Amino acid sequence: MPLQKNQVLTLTIERLSNDGSGVAHSPDGEAVFIPGTAPGDVAAIRIVKDCGRYAFGILDAIQTPSPDRIPVDCAVAAPCGGCSLRHLDYAAELRAKGESVTDAFRRIGGLDVPVLPPLPSPEIDRYRNKVQFPVGCDKNGKPCIGFYAGRTHRIVPCPDCKLQPDVLNEIGSAAPTFTMPAKEKHAKSFVLLSQNVALNKTSGGRFYRSAMQGGMCDVMAYKNDSGDQSYVSWANKDGATYIFCIMQSPDTCDDYGYSNRRPALYETTRLIDWVFESFSIQAALDTDQALAEIPVKYSSDTDTLQLYPADSMMTLLPSTGDGSVTQKYFHLPDYATAPIQQGDVVGTVELKLAGETIGVVNLIAGQDVHQNALLFTVSKVQAFFHSLYLKVVIVLSLLTLAVYGLWVFINLWNGRRPNRKIHRR
Repeated sequence: MPLQKNQVLTLTIERLSNDGSGVAHSPDGEAVFIPGTAPGDVAAIRIVKDCGRYAFGILDAIQTPSPDRIPVDCAVAAPCGGCSLRHLDYAAELRAKGESVTDAFRRIGGLDVPVLPPLPSPEIDRYRNKVQFPVGCDKNGKPCIGFYAGRTHRIVPCPDCKLQPDVLNEIGSAAPTFTMPAKEKHAKSFVLLSQNVALNKTSGGRFYRSAMQGGMCDVMAYKNDSGDQSYVSWANKDGATYIFCIMQSPDTCDDYGYSNRRPALYETTRLIDWVFESFSIQAALDTDQALAEIPVKYSSDTDTLQLYPADSMMTLLPSTGDGSVTQKYFHLPDYATAPIQQGDVVGTVELKLAGETIGVVNLIAGQDVHQNALLFTVSKVQAFFHSLYLKVVIVLSLLTLAVYGLWVFINLWNGRRPNRKIHRR
């Protein structure tokens, strides 16, 4: 029976998926992925999307917490997309990562190789040395800086990220300023100016765009200026924030006819119009449609396994097309080995548009595949008989038999030779 949206189930979290979500199974055996859970949690789970072969849920309430669960020490850990395991004890996090590597080798790769336990970091917090801060507007239209919320382009301010050293948090909390060289109006270098004219419907004239949220440029180009102008701005459409960057626009390109020329802003408005007319945020993939199919070993359930994208990957695509305008490059093993659980990551698909990579999405198993013990045993026996090891053993055995046979033959030959009698005179 398919799961219904907003249906609440009491489920036990069995393990973690590769992206840190908890994995549980409904009473009918359907895999359910729930972020923010830990193996061993018994919780009320609300279904938010049923994909037929697997479903996604959210945590409604924890009924029995896992012994590996710890208090979350970050106020924005839930909405921020950077820490999916902040609720998990570090030792349990290491175990989960080790199990993920072991699972990739043995079940997906079919390789029975020893996997060493992960080496713990000497520093659990403040260990990163690189950070990228997206800059945009909050729901009130004010500039903000922070990190993207999971699977969105909504910025979550995070003044004290536990993973970053203090110096990086200070950078992220500070208002960015940029120094530009002197021009006609400014005898000395100066801080970028906000071009509010693009935001004002009354005074903006032909520069005004309702989608514009803010921007900064070096300085307006006056009549006697020579050189160029740069402008960075952000605009919002259908809940998505777009960043526009125009560099070194020549003063002469502005043909709007105002006394004060704004060449970079002029080219920005042209760029905004073209982007919004030609592109839109669309799903590049359909999570309900199988993208690939690979052979399955050691199972009598099926000979092949269908793979589905784990994410629809919302991205900027031409408005006249859909996800089919992208080129898909699959990174898959030659085959999958049973047992396989629905939702297991088997490979990835790389999406390109006009030759440029726009994203990589995991491909997950669309069904459970059980292992047939007889097929597995027969395959391993066949592999043994075709192995180089057996061939070497056979050759050495034949050589040993040949040497032994030669030795026996020589002894028999010597035993058949007549003894010569010695006559004494």
